[in-house]
Amino acid sequence: MDPTFDIAGFLREPRRPASVSTVTASGRPALATMWFGFFGGRFWFHTPIAEKRPSPFLLAASQGREVAAMVATFDPPTDVRQVRVTGPAILHPHDPARARAIYCKYVSDWTDS
Repeated sequence: MDPTFDIAGFLREPRRPASVSTVTASGRPALATMWFGFFGGRFWFHTPIAEKRPSPFLLAASQGREVAAMVATFDPPTDVRQVRVTGPAILHPHDPARARAIYCKYVSDWTDS
């Protein structure tokens, strides 16, 4: 590993999404590209709750199942960086300030309207 690789700085870079995977309740793999924030040493994702068909990621979080996430660049030979993590997903109550921080990372003129 490059000792000058600033992991937290890399994860704060604007507009860089995460690839997130889990296994559905039926055992099938699920993969999505998601916007995220990295706050307090943790990955945070925000997604609206669908009434008809909840996402496999919300179900995984509500059941504390394992997920994997990867944030990466791949532009050899000058920029090949990645951070990979795994762990149990946790569903937290909606936090408007945290959700706004995530959206502002990707849309600089984000408004809550």
